[in-house]
Amino acid sequence: MSANGHDGGKTEQSPDDHAYGNPIRNTSASQGSIAGSVAMPRAPQQSYATEGEYRAAVPYGEPDGVRPVSEADQAAAEREKAAQLMDLAAQMDQEETGLPPWLGHVVAAVLLGISCILLLGLLATLLQTLSRTAQLPPWGQYVTYSALVLLGCFLAYSIASLAGAFLSLRKGLRVRVETLERLSRRSELRQIALVRSREAVAKLRQYLRDYPLAPGDERQLAAFGFTTSEIGSLREKRARLLDPSLQPSDTEWIESFQASYQSILGEVARRAVSRYSIKIGAATAAAPHPLMDTMLVLMASLRMVRDLCGIYDLRTSNLGAVAIVTRALAHGYLAGQMQEITEGAAERITGTLLGEAAPGVLQGVLKKLVGKGAEALANGLMLRRLGLATIRLLEPVA
Repeated sequence: MSANGHDGGKTEQSPDDHAYGNPIRNTSASQGSIAGSVAMPRAPQQSYATEGEYRAAVPYGEPDGVRPVSEADQAAAEREKAAQLMDLAAQMDQEETGLPPWLGHVVAAVLLGISCILLLGLLATLLQTLSRTAQLPPWGQYVTYSALVLLGCFLAYSIASLAGAFLSLRKGLRVRVETLERLSRRSELRQIALVRSREAVAKLRQYLRDYPLAPGDERQLAAFGFTTSEIGSLREKRARLLDPSLQPSDTEWIESFQASYQSILGEVARRAVSRYSIKIGAATAAAPHPLMDTMLVLMASLRMVRDLCGIYDLRTSNLGAVAIVTRALAHGYLAGQMQEITEGAAERITGTLLGEAAPGVLQGVLKKLVGKGAEALANGLMLRRLGLATIRLLEPVA
Protein backbone atom coordinates (compact mmCIF):
# COMPACT_ATOMS: atom_id res chain seq x y z
CA MET A 1 0.00 0.00 0.00
CA SER A 2 1.20 3.52 -0.75
CA ALA A 3 0.97 6.50 1.53
CA ASN A 4 -2.40 7.68 0.30
CA GLY A 5 -4.02 4.31 0.94
CA HIS A 6 -3.94 2.61 -2.46
CA ASP A 7 -1.59 0.24 -4.25
CA GLY A 8 -0.39 2.74 -6.88
CA GLY A 9 -2.00 1.18 -9.90
CA LYS A 10 -1.43 -2.47 -9.09
CA THR A 11 -3.64 -4.88 -11.03
CA GLU A 12 -5.25 -7.97 -9.65
CA GLN A 13 -7.37 -10.79 -10.98
CA SER A 14 -9.77 -12.94 -9.03
CA PRO A 15 -9.90 -16.72 -9.49
CA ASP A 16 -13.36 -16.43 -11.01
CA ASP A 17 -12.12 -13.95 -13.61
CA HIS A 18 -9.33 -16.29 -14.52
CA ALA A 19 -11.70 -19.22 -14.86
CA TYR A 20 -14.07 -17.49 -17.28
CA GLY A 21 -11.57 -15.30 -19.07
CA ASN A 22 -12.89 -11.92 -17.85
CA PRO A 23 -10.57 -8.92 -18.39
CA ILE A 24 -8.16 -7.97 -15.61
CA ARG A 25 -9.58 -5.38 -13.24
CA ASN A 26 -7.48 -2.26 -12.87
CA THR A 27 -7.20 -1.01 -9.24
CA SER A 28 -5.50 2.21 -10.19
CA ALA A 29 -6.01 5.68 -8.73
CA SER A 30 -9.36 6.11 -10.39
CA GLN A 31 -10.71 3.40 -8.09
CA GLY A 32 -8.26 3.67 -5.19
CA SER A 33 -9.78 6.87 -3.80
CA ILE A 34 -12.84 4.99 -2.75
CA ALA A 35 -10.90 1.98 -1.55
CA GLY A 36 -8.66 4.16 0.55
CA SER A 37 -11.49 5.89 2.39
CA VAL A 38 -13.82 2.95 2.85
CA ALA A 39 -12.76 -0.66 3.15
CA MET A 40 -14.87 -2.60 0.66
CA PRO A 41 -15.90 -5.97 1.93
CA ARG A 42 -14.88 -8.85 -0.32
CA ALA A 43 -17.69 -11.02 -1.75
CA PRO A 44 -17.62 -14.60 -0.71
CA GLN A 45 -16.00 -16.92 -3.28
CA GLN A 46 -18.46 -18.99 -5.30
CA SER A 47 -17.78 -22.23 -7.17
CA TYR A 48 -19.00 -22.46 -10.81
CA ALA A 49 -19.42 -25.53 -12.99
CA THR A 50 -17.18 -25.70 -15.98
CA GLU A 51 -18.67 -25.46 -19.50
CA GLY A 52 -18.14 -29.14 -20.19
CA GLU A 53 -19.90 -30.14 -16.98
CA TYR A 54 -22.83 -27.89 -17.81
CA ARG A 55 -23.26 -29.31 -21.35
CA ALA A 56 -23.12 -32.81 -19.96
CA ALA A 57 -25.83 -32.00 -17.44
CA VAL A 58 -28.18 -30.13 -19.81
CA PRO A 59 -27.84 -30.88 -23.58
CA TYR A 60 -28.70 -27.70 -25.47
CA GLY A 61 -31.79 -27.95 -27.76
CA GLU A 62 -32.44 -31.66 -27.20
CA PRO A 63 -35.32 -32.84 -25.04
CA ASP A 64 -34.83 -35.65 -22.62
CA GLY A 65 -34.95 -39.13 -24.20
CA VAL A 66 -34.24 -37.95 -27.80
CA ARG A 67 -31.05 -39.07 -29.49
CA PRO A 68 -29.52 -37.60 -32.65
CA VAL A 69 -30.69 -39.05 -36.02
CA SER A 70 -28.11 -41.44 -37.40
CA GLU A 71 -27.37 -42.21 -41.04
CA ALA A 72 -29.02 -45.61 -40.66
CA ASP A 73 -32.23 -43.93 -39.45
CA GLN A 74 -32.20 -41.56 -42.40
CA ALA A 75 -31.69 -44.43 -44.84
CA ALA A 76 -34.55 -46.38 -43.25
CA ALA A 77 -36.82 -43.34 -43.50
CA GLU A 78 -35.94 -42.91 -47.18
CA ARG A 79 -36.67 -46.57 -47.87
CA GLU A 80 -40.02 -46.33 -46.12
CA LYS A 81 -40.94 -43.23 -48.10
CA ALA A 82 -39.94 -44.89 -51.37
CA ALA A 83 -42.03 -47.95 -50.48
CA GLN A 84 -45.05 -45.75 -49.76
CA LEU A 85 -44.65 -43.98 -53.10
CA MET A 86 -44.36 -47.29 -54.94
CA ASP A 87 -47.51 -48.52 -53.24
CA LEU A 88 -49.31 -45.38 -54.32
CA ALA A 89 -48.08 -45.85 -57.88
CA ALA A 90 -49.23 -49.48 -57.81
CA GLN A 91 -52.66 -48.34 -56.69
CA MET A 92 -52.83 -46.00 -59.66
CA ASP A 93 -51.81 -48.87 -61.97
CA GLN A 94 -54.59 -50.95 -60.45
CA GLU A 95 -57.05 -48.17 -61.24
CA GLU A 96 -55.92 -48.38 -64.87
CA THR A 97 -56.24 -52.16 -65.19
CA GLY A 98 -59.20 -52.53 -62.87
CA LEU A 99 -57.86 -55.83 -61.49
CA PRO A 100 -55.74 -56.24 -58.37
CA PRO A 101 -53.17 -59.08 -58.55
CA TRP A 102 -55.22 -61.51 -56.46
CA LEU A 103 -58.31 -60.92 -58.57
CA GLY A 104 -56.30 -61.62 -61.71
CA HIS A 105 -55.54 -65.12 -60.40
CA VAL A 106 -59.22 -65.64 -59.63
CA VAL A 107 -60.21 -64.55 -63.14
CA ALA A 108 -57.63 -66.91 -64.64
CA ALA A 109 -59.00 -69.80 -62.60
CA VAL A 110 -62.57 -69.00 -63.67
CA LEU A 111 -61.54 -68.81 -67.33
CA LEU A 112 -59.77 -72.15 -67.07
CA GLY A 113 -62.93 -73.67 -65.60
CA ILE A 114 -65.01 -72.26 -68.46
CA SER A 115 -62.48 -73.64 -70.94
CA CYS A 116 -62.80 -77.10 -69.44
CA ILE A 117 -66.60 -76.93 -69.71
CA LEU A 118 -66.33 -75.84 -73.36
CA LEU A 119 -63.94 -78.69 -74.08
CA LEU A 120 -66.47 -81.13 -72.65
CA GLY A 121 -69.14 -79.59 -74.89
CA LEU A 122 -66.88 -79.98 -77.93
CA LEU A 123 -66.17 -83.58 -76.97
CA ALA A 124 -69.92 -84.25 -76.74
CA THR A 125 -70.38 -82.75 -80.22
CA LEU A 126 -67.61 -84.99 -81.56
CA LEU A 127 -69.17 -88.13 -80.10
CA GLN A 128 -72.58 -87.17 -81.46
CA THR A 129 -71.09 -86.63 -84.92
CA LEU A 130 -69.32 -89.98 -84.87
CA SER A 131 -72.53 -91.77 -83.91
CA ARG A 132 -74.39 -90.14 -86.78
CA THR A 133 -71.58 -90.89 -89.21
CA ALA A 134 -71.75 -94.58 -88.31
CA GLN A 135 -75.31 -94.67 -89.73
CA LEU A 136 -74.20 -93.41 -93.16
CA PRO A 137 -73.42 -95.70 -96.09
CA PRO A 138 -69.78 -96.81 -96.46
CA TRP A 139 -68.82 -94.14 -98.99
CA GLY A 140 -70.38 -91.44 -96.79
CA GLN A 141 -68.50 -92.70 -93.77
CA TYR A 142 -65.24 -92.68 -95.73
CA VAL A 143 -65.73 -89.08 -96.91
CA THR A 144 -66.78 -87.82 -93.47
CA TYR A 145 -63.98 -89.55 -91.61
CA SER A 146 -61.40 -88.35 -94.12
CA ALA A 147 -62.56 -84.76 -93.81
CA LEU A 148 -62.57 -84.91 -90.02
CA VAL A 149 -59.06 -86.43 -89.90
CA LEU A 150 -57.73 -83.81 -92.32
CA LEU A 151 -59.26 -80.96 -90.31
CA GLY A 152 -57.95 -82.53 -87.12
CA CYS A 153 -54.41 -82.54 -88.49
CA PHE A 154 -54.69 -78.89 -89.48
CA LEU A 155 -56.07 -78.06 -86.06
CA ALA A 156 -53.24 -79.90 -84.30
CA TYR A 157 -50.73 -78.01 -86.44
CA SER A 158 -52.38 -74.69 -85.52
CA ILE A 159 -52.22 -75.54 -81.82
CA ALA A 160 -48.54 -76.51 -82.06
CA SER A 161 -47.72 -73.36 -84.04
CA LEU A 162 -49.39 -71.09 -81.50
CA ALA A 163 -47.72 -72.90 -78.60
CA GLY A 164 -44.34 -72.49 -80.28
CA ALA A 165 -44.96 -68.78 -80.75
CA PHE A 166 -45.83 -68.32 -77.08
CA LEU A 167 -42.67 -70.16 -76.03
CA SER A 168 -40.34 -68.28 -78.39
CA LEU A 169 -41.69 -64.73 -78.31
CA ARG A 170 -41.17 -62.25 -75.53
CA LYS A 171 -43.97 -61.08 -73.30
CA GLY A 172 -45.85 -57.92 -74.26
CA LEU A 173 -44.46 -54.59 -72.99
CA ARG A 174 -47.75 -52.79 -72.19
CA VAL A 175 -46.50 -49.21 -71.74
CA ARG A 176 -49.44 -47.06 -70.60
CA VAL A 177 -49.02 -43.43 -71.59
CA GLU A 178 -52.04 -42.32 -69.55
CA THR A 179 -50.57 -43.87 -66.40
CA LEU A 180 -47.26 -42.06 -66.91
CA GLU A 181 -49.08 -38.77 -67.40
CA ARG A 182 -51.13 -39.28 -64.24
CA LEU A 183 -47.99 -40.06 -62.26
CA SER A 184 -46.24 -36.94 -63.54
CA ARG A 185 -49.16 -34.76 -62.41
CA ARG A 186 -48.64 -35.84 -58.80
CA SER A 187 -45.75 -33.94 -57.27
CA GLU A 188 -44.78 -36.76 -54.93
CA LEU A 189 -44.79 -39.29 -57.82
CA ARG A 190 -42.90 -37.33 -60.45
CA GLN A 191 -39.65 -39.10 -59.66
CA ILE A 192 -41.36 -42.48 -60.11
CA ALA A 193 -42.90 -41.26 -63.37
CA LEU A 194 -39.46 -40.22 -64.58
CA VAL A 195 -37.95 -43.59 -63.71
CA ARG A 196 -40.79 -45.49 -65.34
CA SER A 197 -40.62 -43.38 -68.47
CA ARG A 198 -36.91 -44.08 -68.83
CA GLU A 199 -37.48 -47.79 -68.29
CA ALA A 200 -40.27 -47.79 -70.89
CA VAL A 201 -38.09 -46.03 -73.44
CA ALA A 202 -35.24 -48.47 -72.80
CA LYS A 203 -37.57 -51.47 -73.32
CA LEU A 204 -39.08 -50.01 -76.48
CA ARG A 205 -35.62 -49.24 -77.89
CA GLN A 206 -34.57 -52.84 -77.30
CA TYR A 207 -37.83 -53.98 -78.90
CA LEU A 208 -36.98 -51.95 -82.00
CA ARG A 209 -33.47 -53.40 -82.17
CA ASP A 210 -34.75 -56.98 -81.88
CA TYR A 211 -37.65 -56.65 -84.34
CA PRO A 212 -36.90 -58.86 -87.40
CA LEU A 213 -36.39 -56.43 -90.28
CA ALA A 214 -33.31 -58.01 -91.87
CA PRO A 215 -33.44 -58.87 -95.59
CA GLY A 216 -33.79 -62.55 -94.69
CA ASP A 217 -36.96 -61.81 -92.69
CA GLU A 218 -38.88 -60.19 -95.54
CA ARG A 219 -40.44 -63.46 -96.66
CA GLN A 220 -41.88 -64.17 -93.23
CA LEU A 221 -43.12 -60.59 -92.90
CA ALA A 222 -44.81 -60.88 -96.29
CA ALA A 223 -46.56 -64.04 -95.09
CA PHE A 224 -47.94 -62.03 -92.17
CA GLY A 225 -49.34 -59.43 -94.60
CA PHE A 226 -46.63 -56.74 -94.78
CA THR A 227 -46.07 -55.02 -98.10
CA THR A 228 -42.64 -54.04 -99.38
CA SER A 229 -43.35 -50.35 -98.79
CA GLU A 230 -44.47 -51.04 -95.21
CA ILE A 231 -41.28 -52.99 -94.46
CA GLY A 232 -39.21 -50.10 -95.82
CA SER A 233 -41.24 -47.63 -93.77
CA LEU A 234 -40.63 -49.69 -90.61
CA ARG A 235 -36.88 -49.59 -91.24
CA GLU A 236 -36.99 -45.83 -91.75
CA LYS A 237 -39.05 -45.24 -88.61
CA ARG A 238 -36.78 -47.49 -86.56
CA ALA A 239 -33.64 -45.66 -87.73
CA ARG A 240 -35.17 -42.32 -86.80
CA LEU A 241 -36.34 -43.49 -83.38
CA LEU A 242 -32.91 -44.96 -82.59
CA ASP A 243 -31.01 -41.91 -83.87
CA PRO A 244 -28.76 -40.77 -80.97
CA SER A 245 -28.58 -37.21 -82.29
CA LEU A 246 -32.29 -36.71 -81.62
CA GLN A 247 -32.95 -36.24 -77.93
CA PRO A 248 -36.67 -35.67 -77.28
CA SER A 249 -38.21 -36.14 -73.87
CA ASP A 250 -39.25 -39.63 -72.85
CA THR A 251 -42.94 -38.88 -73.27
CA GLU A 252 -42.41 -37.36 -76.71
CA TRP A 253 -40.33 -40.36 -77.78
CA ILE A 254 -43.04 -42.83 -76.65
CA GLU A 255 -45.75 -40.85 -78.44
CA SER A 256 -43.61 -40.76 -81.58
CA PHE A 257 -43.15 -44.53 -81.39
CA GLN A 258 -46.89 -45.03 -81.03
CA ALA A 259 -47.79 -42.68 -83.88
CA SER A 260 -45.17 -43.83 -86.39
CA TYR A 261 -43.90 -47.37 -85.81
CA GLN A 262 -46.78 -48.97 -83.90
CA SER A 263 -49.39 -47.50 -86.23
CA ILE A 264 -47.93 -49.49 -89.14
CA LEU A 265 -48.06 -52.70 -87.14
CA GLY A 266 -51.65 -51.96 -86.14
CA GLU A 267 -52.72 -51.39 -89.74
CA VAL A 268 -51.21 -54.71 -90.87
CA ALA A 269 -52.78 -56.51 -87.88
CA ARG A 270 -56.26 -55.15 -88.62
CA ARG A 271 -55.95 -56.22 -92.25
CA ALA A 272 -55.06 -59.73 -91.09
CA VAL A 273 -58.13 -59.83 -88.83
CA SER A 274 -60.40 -58.76 -91.70
CA ARG A 275 -58.83 -61.35 -94.00
CA TYR A 276 -59.39 -64.18 -91.53
CA SER A 277 -62.94 -63.03 -90.79
CA ILE A 278 -63.89 -63.18 -94.48
CA LYS A 279 -62.24 -66.56 -94.95
CA ILE A 280 -63.90 -68.17 -91.95
CA GLY A 281 -67.29 -66.80 -92.99
CA ALA A 282 -66.99 -68.36 -96.44
CA ALA A 283 -65.59 -71.64 -95.06
CA THR A 284 -68.34 -72.16 -92.49
CA ALA A 285 -70.99 -71.27 -95.04
CA ALA A 286 -69.71 -74.09 -97.28
CA ALA A 287 -69.17 -76.64 -94.48
CA PRO A 288 -71.90 -79.29 -94.47
CA HIS A 289 -71.60 -80.37 -90.84
CA PRO A 290 -71.63 -78.46 -87.51
CA LEU A 291 -68.51 -80.27 -86.26
CA MET A 292 -66.63 -79.06 -89.31
CA ASP A 293 -67.76 -75.52 -88.50
CA THR A 294 -66.32 -75.93 -85.03
CA MET A 295 -62.99 -77.25 -86.26
CA LEU A 296 -62.70 -74.55 -88.92
CA VAL A 297 -63.41 -71.76 -86.43
CA LEU A 298 -60.91 -73.13 -83.91
CA MET A 299 -58.25 -73.52 -86.57
CA ALA A 300 -58.79 -70.01 -87.96
CA SER A 301 -58.80 -68.48 -84.47
CA LEU A 302 -55.51 -70.09 -83.49
CA ARG A 303 -53.82 -69.24 -86.79
CA MET A 304 -55.02 -65.65 -86.59
CA VAL A 305 -53.68 -65.23 -83.05
CA ARG A 306 -50.38 -66.77 -84.18
CA ASP A 307 -50.10 -64.29 -87.06
CA LEU A 308 -50.93 -61.36 -84.81
CA CYS A 309 -48.20 -62.40 -82.39
CA GLY A 310 -45.81 -62.62 -85.34
CA ILE A 311 -46.78 -59.17 -86.60
CA TYR A 312 -46.00 -57.57 -83.24
CA ASP A 313 -43.19 -60.06 -82.45
CA LEU A 314 -44.70 -60.32 -78.98
CA ARG A 315 -46.95 -62.62 -77.00
CA THR A 316 -49.69 -61.76 -74.54
CA SER A 317 -49.50 -62.13 -70.77
CA ASN A 318 -50.49 -65.40 -69.13
CA LEU A 319 -53.91 -64.04 -68.21
CA GLY A 320 -54.33 -62.70 -71.73
CA ALA A 321 -53.43 -66.09 -73.20
CA VAL A 322 -56.02 -67.83 -71.03
CA ALA A 323 -58.64 -65.26 -72.07
CA ILE A 324 -57.84 -65.73 -75.77
CA VAL A 325 -58.02 -69.54 -75.56
CA THR A 326 -61.31 -69.35 -73.68
CA ARG A 327 -62.84 -67.04 -76.29
CA ALA A 328 -61.58 -69.25 -79.12
CA LEU A 329 -63.18 -72.32 -77.52
CA ALA A 330 -66.41 -70.41 -76.96
CA HIS A 331 -66.48 -69.32 -80.61
CA GLY A 332 -65.82 -72.87 -81.73
CA TYR A 333 -68.62 -74.25 -79.60
CA LEU A 334 -71.07 -71.58 -80.77
CA ALA A 335 -70.10 -72.24 -84.39
CA GLY A 336 -71.17 -75.85 -83.92
CA GLN A 337 -74.56 -74.72 -82.60
CA MET A 338 -74.93 -71.89 -85.09
CA GLN A 339 -76.33 -74.03 -87.88
CA GLU A 340 -79.30 -75.12 -85.81
CA ILE A 341 -79.93 -71.57 -84.59
CA THR A 342 -79.73 -70.00 -88.06
CA GLU A 343 -81.90 -72.66 -89.65
CA GLY A 344 -84.71 -71.92 -87.20
CA ALA A 345 -84.41 -68.18 -87.80
CA ALA A 346 -84.25 -68.68 -91.57
CA GLU A 347 -87.41 -70.78 -91.52
CA ARG A 348 -89.33 -68.02 -89.76
CA ILE A 349 -87.95 -65.38 -92.12
CA THR A 350 -88.82 -67.30 -95.28
CA GLY A 351 -92.26 -68.09 -93.94
CA THR A 352 -92.86 -64.41 -93.31
CA LEU A 353 -91.55 -63.27 -96.70
CA LEU A 354 -93.00 -65.94 -98.99
CA GLY A 355 -96.01 -67.17 -97.05
CA GLU A 356 -97.63 -70.55 -97.35
CA ALA A 357 -98.45 -70.16 -101.07
CA ALA A 358 -94.82 -70.27 -102.19
CA PRO A 359 -93.50 -73.57 -103.62
CA GLY A 360 -91.70 -75.83 -101.22
CA VAL A 361 -88.54 -75.94 -103.34
CA LEU A 362 -88.26 -72.16 -103.34
CA GLN A 363 -88.79 -72.05 -99.61
CA GLY A 364 -86.11 -74.69 -99.09
CA VAL A 365 -83.54 -72.88 -101.24
CA LEU A 366 -84.22 -69.51 -99.65
CA LYS A 367 -84.10 -71.06 -96.20
CA LYS A 368 -80.71 -72.57 -96.95
CA LEU A 369 -79.31 -69.33 -98.34
CA VAL A 370 -80.56 -67.23 -95.43
CA GLY A 371 -79.32 -69.73 -92.85
CA LYS A 372 -75.85 -70.09 -94.35
CA GLY A 373 -75.54 -66.34 -94.84
CA ALA A 374 -76.43 -65.66 -91.22
CA GLU A 375 -74.05 -68.38 -90.07
CA ALA A 376 -71.18 -66.96 -92.12
CA LEU A 377 -71.85 -63.43 -90.85
CA ALA A 378 -72.02 -64.50 -87.21
CA ASN A 379 -68.81 -66.56 -87.37
CA GLY A 380 -66.98 -63.77 -89.16
CA LEU A 381 -68.04 -61.17 -86.59
CA MET A 382 -67.05 -63.40 -83.67
CA LEU A 383 -63.62 -63.98 -85.16
CA ARG A 384 -63.19 -60.27 -85.80
CA ARG A 385 -63.97 -59.48 -82.17
CA LEU A 386 -61.39 -62.02 -81.06
CA GLY A 387 -58.80 -60.49 -83.36
CA LEU A 388 -59.38 -56.91 -82.19
CA ALA A 389 -59.19 -58.02 -78.54
CA THR A 390 -55.88 -59.76 -79.26
CA ILE A 391 -54.49 -56.61 -80.89
CA ARG A 392 -55.31 -54.58 -77.79
CA LEU A 393 -53.40 -57.10 -75.66
CA LEU A 394 -50.36 -57.10 -77.97
CA GLU A 395 -49.89 -53.37 -78.59
CA PRO A 396 -46.64 -52.24 -76.90
CA VAL A 397 -48.00 -48.76 -76.10
CA ALA A 398 -51.61 -48.56 -74.92
